[in-house]
Amino acid sequence: MLAQIAAARGIELDVLIGKVVEKPARLAVAVDAIIGKRQQLEDRLNTIETAPALDALEREIKEWALNVG
Repeated sequence: MLAQIAAARGIELDVLIGKVVEKPARLAVAVDAIIGKRQQLEDRLNTIETAPALDALEREIKEWALNVG
């Protein structure tokens, strides 16, 4: 199957194989960063005691979400 995909894309099979191997590793790094940030925000949310602090965290979450995607 990869050979056919490589041929259709006009690239060498070993180049495509390298991309197939690399892509999950890059995705894992991105997912780890997102999960870490979510956990950090959740931890902070659990310690908030005032409405202004909650508003500030909400703004930070919205800004982060816009920068991520």
